[in-house]
Amino acid sequence: QAGKFEAAHRVARSCMGEGEIAALYTQQAQRMEAAGQLRQAERLYLAVRAFDSAILMFRRAKQWDSVVRIVAAHRPEQLRDTHLAVARTLQAEGSLRAAERHFVEGGQAEQAVAMYQTALRWDDAMRCARQMAMANGGANGTASLANRVAYAQALSLGSDQGMKLLHARLALAAIAGREVVGFVDYGQADATQVRLVR
Repeated sequence: QAGKFEAAHRVARSCMGEGEIAALYTQQAQRMEAAGQLRQAERLYLAVRAFDSAILMFRRAKQWDSVVRIVAAHRPEQLRDTHLAVARTLQAEGSLRAAERHFVEGGQAEQAVAMYQTALRWDDAMRCARQMAMANGGANGTASLANRVAYAQALSLGSDQGMKLLHARLALAAIAGREVVGFVDYGQADATQVRLVR
């Protein structure tokens, strides 16, 4: 197949102009896409450097790995934004674990943490926060992210259960208390938060 394609491409180049070849290949690629022959369509698009058409084709098919593969090879300056766009699409569809991977590869692991917190998937939020801390050598900013996740989970549980969580699971009661004091200072604490301070 590959040999036949290359031979046909050489023949086309010998008797047709670049514009004609591009139009012919694009038209044929569109027919192949409609027939579900995406790999063959991709070859035609790439042969005439219609990179964006190939990317859009795989976007329509929700074949995200192929989208990322082509962007990485032919539009590397768009790779980060592509990962984040894919991550948000997957998040909206409820595919959180797949979304996490693209947030991380797009350099926005903290968005994966926030995504899991919003979904009340605390174990996943904590796992991501800890992985960020490990990846950054336990840097203060990423290490404190795990503390903030634990604190948010504790507040969601209520004062008694929340304090038990901080004591038993993470030993962060003192940190939580200091943060709540800050909330109290700014008049933002509710009854649950005040009880946590105690």
